Amino acid sequence: MHPIALPPPISQSATRAPRALSRAAGVALHYGFIPTEALRISREDREKARALMEEPHAPLTPAYAEEKVALVRLYDDEKMDRLHQPAMFYREERDNARGMLTVHLDVLGSAKSVVEALLIKTTVETLREAGVSRAMLRINSVGDRESLGKFIRELQGFYRKKIAELHAPCRQALKENIFAALLCEHEHCAAFRSDAPRAIGFLSEPARVHFKEVLEYLERMEITYELHEHLLGPAGVCSQTVFDVRDESGALLASGFRYNHLARRLGGRREVPALGATLFLSGHTVLARAKRFVPICPQVYFIQLGREAKLRSLHIIEMLRRAAVPLAQSIAHDKLSVQIAHAESLHIPFIVIMGQKEATDDTALVRDRERSFQETLPIPKLAVFLKRLLA
Repeated sequence: MHPIALPPPISQSATRAPRALSRAAGVALHYGFIPTEALRISREDREKARALMEEPHAPLTPAYAEEKVALVRLYDDEKMDRLHQPAMFYREERDNARGMLTVHLDVLGSAKSVVEALLIKTTVETLREAGVSRAMLRINSVGDRESLGKFIRELQGFYRKKIAELHAPCRQALKENIFAALLCEHEHCAAFRSDAPRAIGFLSEPARVHFKEVLEYLERMEITYELHEHLLGPAGVCSQTVFDVRDESGALLASGFRYNHLARRLGGRREVPALGATLFLSGHTVLARAKRFVPICPQVYFIQLGREAKLRSLHIIEMLRRAAVPLAQSIAHDKLSVQIAHAESLHIPFIVIMGQKEATDDTALVRDRERSFQETLPIPKLAVFLKRLLA
């Protein structure tokens, strides 16, 4: 495992780094997630979570609702929007009795499609490191607030006409969760599903472009996916991308979605772009004794400039992870000045730059800030070159 010692985006009074982490944490740390202990959930958090769960079409478990409410509150209380964005959290819950390790990944502060790609890539690679060899990523989009509103109205109208033909439990469940009939496997409900409205058919133009970009990242990373048009998150808080990962038997390994609307639903003055994923891991690899968390400072910073370079960036980051080259990055940012400033604030000596020309030529520029030295290298030779520099 290669822990990363970036300055935490939250104050030490708000949360603390865990003393030990499982082997599963290595991937997330490499991609920039900051390990934290369990969130401190206040009485107000619990009250807001309870109110959220009572709203129609927001089927959240109590623990999940409380955690997300606490996370959004923490982001606001600590004024994280003034810090380098996005804020990325990694948390673990170990259940030795059930032989399960639950991993929570959350990213707050960026609405860009590349952040969804980063979260999905981190999820997929963490599952792979945990020994999952065959799994399927299923993905869908419910769009922005405008898109989701249109979809729900159409879905309500569709099932209102079919209500008498649904089986009894679904007729009752529809009052609490408009998506209930889409999830039901009863023969009466399943028969209508193929004719039911699909969220992807109501995407606004910005939402359509956003989802297209997410899928383009997946294709560039060669992550196989299935477009699942009835995959939906909690209607009360979910927005944009929804995904899950299942094994060959159909068992759930991970699930995630954006929850941009949550901050406003909790009384905030504005939306906070946010997304999260929960992974359900088992087996000896992840349940082996946790190792003491010893943060180290990365010596390499990856900078990308231009659309083609950004599309290739997650592949480069993963290649360096597999070569055990810890790095830092600001993949959610486009401007060179922002990325350079972040690298300087971390006092990182080596910078890897991929611009449009480098992306076209399959190269990268390696710059030594301390000795004013730079060299252009083919991507296949980059990891070996960096390991030699760091030796």
